[in-house]
Amino acid sequence: MFKNFKKGGHRKPSKSSDSSADASSKGIGAPGPGPTSKSGVGAPAQNTVEPVVPPPMTHVEPLPLLGKSPAAERQNLFMRKLQVCCFQFDFTDTLKSAREKEIKRQTLLELVDFIQSGTGKVAEACLGEMIKMVGVNIFRCLPPASHESSGTEVVDPDEEENYSEPSWQHLQIVYELLLRGLLKYWPLVNCQKEVLFLGELEEVLEETQSAEFQRCMVPLFRKIARCLNSPHFQVAERALFFWNSEHIVSLIAENRQVILPIIFEALEKNIQSHWNTEVHGLTVNVRKMFLEMDAELVDECQKQLAEKQAKAREVAEQREMTWKKLEDAARK
Repeated sequence: MFKNFKKGGHRKPSKSSDSSADASSKGIGAPGPGPTSKSGVGAPAQNTVEPVVPPPMTHVEPLPLLGKSPAAERQNLFMRKLQVCCFQFDFTDTLKSAREKEIKRQTLLELVDFIQSGTGKVAEACLGEMIKMVGVNIFRCLPPASHESSGTEVVDPDEEENYSEPSWQHLQIVYELLLRGLLKYWPLVNCQKEVLFLGELEEVLEETQSAEFQRCMVPLFRKIARCLNSPHFQVAERALFFWNSEHIVSLIAENRQVILPIIFEALEKNIQSHWNTEVHGLTVNVRKMFLEMDAELVDECQKQLAEKQAKAREVAEQREMTWKKLEDAARK
């Protein structure tokens, strides 16, 4: 399935080996944020002082609520809360660092509420640090399979017991923040930032498991569908490069009944009329990939699209007739 798809997307090296992923697992320190990102995806907050990256925190401590802090201090406080969320803990012992774990959980929930509510804009520098915080939490090593640790005979992966991530009480909120933060601040007017953003998003999806993917796939692929039809060929091309990743394709294949109807019209539009030959060719290959996955679903989407286009033509004809009647009446 993958051989027919052109390789050679502008892939960046994985961040999973970044030193930030080596944060202490015992809750005694957090990785210090790097330099402020220059390729952030948001717009600087208005009427606020541009935030600066605070010095690394040595321990977890409760901080004032964002909603009750002065507007001029809110962005810097947001940065400090991101640092709190960078601390890693040992969840094999439920009693160990219980207070610090709860502080991080509450801080993550507050960040989600703050972004979702739209009560304040998030500065570009804060968005860059937020992406780093998400990476620290989700780019992690999974434990070995049961047969690797016990020395037992290899079994079918489908028959293995489901693994429950001990730190899921934090991770599920991080994924929620990722959904609200990245999709909410998707760059719409800057094509170069959108290309960079799609690259960052691909790296996140490379590490995303099925359950998390299903939580965000509908709004995510609505955005991707728009990118596929972008007149800026680099944006459209970068979105199509998602199908270079076997992991992402496997997630798409697993959820094709939901995803294909969302992007099918965009694919057909590219095949029929996109001006860039490279984008046209990549789109054809993606469509062939879906055809190999599920030919019946492709036929059903084609039928639904034809019905939608027929209804749109009918509405347009009725509107034209109505205007013609009004023009005739005005002449009398």
